[in-house]
Amino acid sequence: MSNSIRLNEIESLLEIKNQITVSEISDRWSITDETARRDLDKLVLKGCVRRVHGGAIWVKDDETNKSEIDFYKRQIANTNEKKKIALFARDIIKNKRTLFCDSSTTCVETLKSLKNDKNLTIVTNSCAIFREIKDFKPNIISTGGIYNKNTISFHGETAERTIENYHAELSIISCRGVDIINGITDSYDNESSVKKKMIKCANEVALLVDNSKFNKTAFIRLTDLKFINYIITDSEPNIEWVNYCKDNNIKLLY
Repeated sequence: MSNSIRLNEIESLLEIKNQITVSEISDRWSITDETARRDLDKLVLKGCVRRVHGGAIWVKDDETNKSEIDFYKRQIANTNEKKKIALFARDIIKNKRTLFCDSSTTCVETLKSLKNDKNLTIVTNSCAIFREIKDFKPNIISTGGIYNKNTISFHGETAERTIENYHAELSIISCRGVDIINGITDSYDNESSVKKKMIKCANEVALLVDNSKFNKTAFIRLTDLKFINYIITDSEPNIEWVNYCKDNNIKLLY
């Protein structure tokens, strides 16, 4: 692979993920850490990333110092993985009547798979779901709140108070990283606050994450794994995760 092609691929991945480490680049493209750092330095000169300790973050679209990745860019990433996760999640949800759902693209994909369940009531801070609700049979309760145009969702005190007014059988959430030691972490404080309320106000919690999220740690601590009842992913994680889930009564689905 030529240097220019690799550089374009790194830039495209950064635009989707918003952040990347030197080790991720070196592993993915089979190059040395030194070469990975040089590639990031070139992207810095191009004005699309900012270097941070151990890697870089995407800043090209950050005209107002916003860090959120545009929702629709994230929505088209790992589409097949999200559809697979949605099918497993649907099997858990089919016997539930009340559900909290965050605004992540994976959770929105899951809601789309539930469109014929007329007995289900869903409380969500997602606005994107309203593009999908033509002929949508479940009852939808929107949290309302402060609108975030980048995540296509609501957050803030109004959203959190709405969640506190209900108690759901199940919460489905996603995150930026899940790690056995560091637990579940996310990137955005406003979104994390809403997810914490959903975790607190539900009987059970299902974490929906594709294989790229395992053994990753993001900036904001969301919750401990001990509060998670299900981990739903698209492929079998390593044996350490399989054993951890078994030993800690977490149902692992893939």
